[in-house]
Amino acid sequence: MRVKTAQKWFEKICSALNDCELKLQKIPRVGTKPVGGHCDGTVIAIRNRPDKENIELTLIHEALHYLYPDWTEKKVKTKSKYLLTEFTTNHLKGLRAYLRRQ
Repeated sequence: MRVKTAQKWFEKICSALNDCELKLQKIPRVGTKPVGGHCDGTVIAIRNRPDKENIELTLIHEALHYLYPDWTEKKVKTKSKYLLTEFTTNHLKGLRAYLRRQ
């Protein structure tokens, strides 16, 4: 991905996080699997003890659910993982800053 494209995606993700209320809270499991976050309308809930290695991925993932509610879970997962690999260190620091506001 080109740097300009990564920057545009980063701006979209940040815009979504700005549009939504971000909450740190207990998130129920889906079956036996813990869930890192959940998007419900304009509320993005992140597990109150986020996995430090996956917090950026969770923020990207839930922001994509907000931006593209018609996307399948598989498409959101695939795009989230791809964006995580394409974002710069500064992009990732910027995403973590959203949690520090809580």
